[in-house]
Amino acid sequence: MLGSGTAIADIHLQIKINQDIALAKLFLKKLVDLDSNGGNVFEHHFIEQYVSGYDALLSDLEKYDASELLEQTGLSEQEIDATVTLLATKPNIIICWAMGITQHKNAVATIQEYVNILLLKGAVGKPFAGTCPVRGHSNVQGDRSVGIMHFVNTDLNNKIKEHLGFDPPTKEGYDTIGAIKAMHEKRANVFICLGGNFAMAASDTEYTAEAIQHCDLTVQISTK
Repeated sequence: MLGSGTAIADIHLQIKINQDIALAKLFLKKLVDLDSNGGNVFEHHFIEQYVSGYDALLSDLEKYDASELLEQTGLSEQEIDATVTLLATKPNIIICWAMGITQHKNAVATIQEYVNILLLKGAVGKPFAGTCPVRGHSNVQGDRSVGIMHFVNTDLNNKIKEHLGFDPPTKEGYDTIGAIKAMHEKRANVFICLGGNFAMAASDTEYTAEAIQHCDLTVQISTK
């Protein structure tokens, strides 16, 4: 943007909006073809030991036409093939995504397809490989970093007690939907929000706003 920079990618694919599923399926179809023709692309020992649904995945891919998938992506076949070559030849693969993927209505299905690529390559559960979901809110990342969760994890509680010297709660709490319902039904009367706009982020903003108004105390902790 300022006239100079550093290349951070070998290949940049500018696909049509929300066509990641088509892109991933096309990658998978081409990788399957390479593997079937003696390309030794997939980690079959890993698949046999850790993966379920392999045959179902192959059957699903047969339902799609490669040329139609390519058209949906808006890319050239040369761009696709260059990427497939990298995926086929590299043993360590990390697939990273952020809210551009997770906030689409078909986010789960999209992520599943990308994870399928990693599973077929055996690129899970080993160094320099795996999934890398990037979280956009500090409170979401903080939940994962410090172990905040609405359910009880005995192993985590034991570690907290061992290393931090206090007894963590053993009573199950509320998840997001449960917390909103509890406030709406006046079973919870204090709400502390760390970062973000809780009412706007919830799927039913009007219901959530009504729920929060039932509280005797609300605290908003904004972070950067």
